[in-house]
Amino acid sequence: MKLISSKKITIAVLAFFVILSGCSKSHRVQINPSIPIHNSDIGGGLTVAVKVVDTRSSNVISKWQGGFKVRKFTVISQGDLKDIFTTRIRQGLSMLGFSPKNFNIKSERSLQIEILNIKSRY
Repeated sequence: MKLISSKKITIAVLAFFVILSGCSKSHRVQINPSIPIHNSDIGGGLTVAVKVVDTRSSNVISKWQGGFKVRKFTVISQGDLKDIFTTRIRQGLSMLGFSPKNFNIKSERSLQIEILNIKSRY
């Protein structure tokens, strides 16, 4: 009788650890912003200096914690989000007919984008 109950306890403990280890897997999230712009010649070839500033306090994109603090995860960006957003904004400006270039203090026209917050949905 004791042998059967100890087997059940051992199986239950092993099953618990298997389930717990499945919840702690590492997941990758790809940040791929899109800008809904159609080709246009509104820019007329004007040069625009582009600068993206990340004003967030940390690289944490999302945090979630389930009941009883059993399941939880945090999404943190590995790379610099400024590069991703700069590339997309330059592509959008090019589609509008502008000629984007690197930011310079002496630039005649400049566009500064500030990343204030990033929201995520699951």
